[in-house]
Amino acid sequence: MTNRYRLRLAVSSLLLAIIVGAGDAKTAEFQHVYPIELSTNQSYVEALKRRPKLPMEHTREMFSAVLASLPNQVTVYPTENYYYFNFLANGIRYAGNIRLDASNRDLGKLHFAYFPDLQEWGGNEKINYLVLDQSHGVFVTRIDELLYLVKDGAREVRFQLNDLRGVEPPAGSLLQEERYIGPIFDESAIRFFLVFNEARKVFHYVLDETGGVDDQLEPSILTDRVLIGRRTGFAYYR
Repeated sequence: MTNRYRLRLAVSSLLLAIIVGAGDAKTAEFQHVYPIELSTNQSYVEALKRRPKLPMEHTREMFSAVLASLPNQVTVYPTENYYYFNFLANGIRYAGNIRLDASNRDLGKLHFAYFPDLQEWGGNEKINYLVLDQSHGVFVTRIDELLYLVKDGAREVRFQLNDLRGVEPPAGSLLQEERYIGPIFDESAIRFFLVFNEARKVFHYVLDETGGVDDQLEPSILTDRVLIGRRTGFAYYR
């Protein structure tokens, strides 16, 4: 082997090491900058197999089980003030919510419900529902204007309600006959402006695009005047 060939081989090996090393560094950079919150089939199967022994027929006890499973502070995004959750039990998926309703949360009350998750082919699902207050050993205390402490025995969870004060439609986005009512934050994470058309006497949801839309809107196959959200299935008239 000539010295020239050895030199070429050494340089090629060095370049290969640099390229591989750069690739590793780039991969590490992506892993650091772009973490992904994965929902895996493994976790789904194993959650089913755990078969938790839950007091499904006792609504009051189920509230304690749900509250104990929450972190110490949660954020309620929907403007209807429902805190939605779901869980697996008895081989099926359940959905539910805790609601701090504006009408009676300052009276120390909250609404709690859970039920088998709705299916298109199903119907007449049983809903477990209860309005809880201090008579049930549940205490709801207002800490701040949009912050509430829910206490059940020794367990305490703070519920931070979504603060949308000051949210206004961009200038020129409403028709002359439309009156702005207020912002809407849907549980789908889509934001709207609720407006009332005084000429036609109807309400409209106008898509709030000011902070970006967490969906992909694609034209309908019927007309490009209608956009369909790929994630939500919501239809928008343009």
